[in-house]
Amino acid sequence: MKFLSLSLFLLLTGMGSLSPCQAALLDWTGKTWNIGSSNNQSFMQNTYALDGTAGNTVTITISHTLSYNPFAPYPTTQPTPQVGTRHAGGLNPIDEALQLHMDFQNRGEFVLVNFAFAQPLAGLNFTIFDIDNASSFQDQLTFQGALDGITSTALVNNLGSAVRQGPNTPQGATVLSGVANAPDTYGSNPGTTTGTQAQTGNGNGSVGFVGNINNLTLRYSAGDRGPANPSTQGISIYDINYLAAVPEVNTAWVAAFCCVGAALFQWRRKRLISESSPS
Repeated sequence: MKFLSLSLFLLLTGMGSLSPCQAALLDWTGKTWNIGSSNNQSFMQNTYALDGTAGNTVTITISHTLSYNPFAPYPTTQPTPQVGTRHAGGLNPIDEALQLHMDFQNRGEFVLVNFAFAQPLAGLNFTIFDIDNASSFQDQLTFQGALDGITSTALVNNLGSAVRQGPNTPQGATVLSGVANAPDTYGSNPGTTTGTQAQTGNGNGSVGFVGNINNLTLRYSAGDRGPANPSTQGISIYDINYLAAVPEVNTAWVAAFCCVGAALFQWRRKRLISESSPS
């Protein structure tokens, strides 16, 4: 029995040496987005360390199946996607985010942004800036988070006055749509002489997930409240926060638990037989 007690002690203290959970984020400040050289910018992929932690990464893939390049430059000569401060989301001071500036040719067209996390994440949440609707376009975003293909319930909060949730998709994906105009909220308009503009969070939408997830898909589309041929439209994806990275279960520890459990069962069984045997 002393051996079993020692084994359990070592096992439990060994489990305590697994990598601890830690709060972290993907902070866009100082980062760049590499567009690559795919046809019509139809496939772009970049990998970033989360909070600088080795092995804890996110691979972001932006793709589409359109016959043309739907990404519009901003300003007139700078390709997008790009990291910048065009949409400030009411932050003061302003901060950088991943900007998507689109020129869709038809209502309903979209691009996909996929986030693949190397480790499952608990408490993931993030905010989109400048979701809105004008006479010439409508921003519409559809979110789906999952853990190994099993979807996780999304929680939406802090919606600006220009944003509405729903109706969600039959598959349970969360939909945010612009319903009013939220003027661009950059603190300083790059490439122009218009100067500083007012800060506002009217186009903000924050999304989080109840369970652990290791994959997130965002579809950014030209909404059905816009014209048949929308004008340019844009959003920014702000920093991705999460409470903890969930370490993978080490199969050696699982096997050790099974061995200790089996030994304990056998010891208990032999003792009961011994106690029930006539002396």
